[in-house]
Amino acid sequence: MKSNTRKRVIKAAILGVLCTFMLVTLIPRIKTIWELTERKDILEERKIILQQEHKILKNQKDWIDSPEAIEQIAREQLGMVKDGEKHLIPFTNN
Repeated sequence: MKSNTRKRVIKAAILGVLCTFMLVTLIPRIKTIWELTERKDILEERKIILQQEHKILKNQKDWIDSPEAIEQIAREQLGMVKDGEKHLIPFTNN
């Protein structure tokens, strides 16, 4: 009888040591995986936002490079006129 009890105690002790070892080694790894998964999700969201901003900026660049935009900027910001046109000065009543 004593022999069976002793074997059970030894088995329980070995099982306890193995469980403790597994917990000590697995918990940090699981935590790291969880943190990296969260970071990945955040970076994927940021990537989507940056891709949208890139698309907007590319469209703006394409428009600015167009002849229509160049003409609009020349007329509105630089006060330029085409040959044969007259430059009109806005009337302000002071």
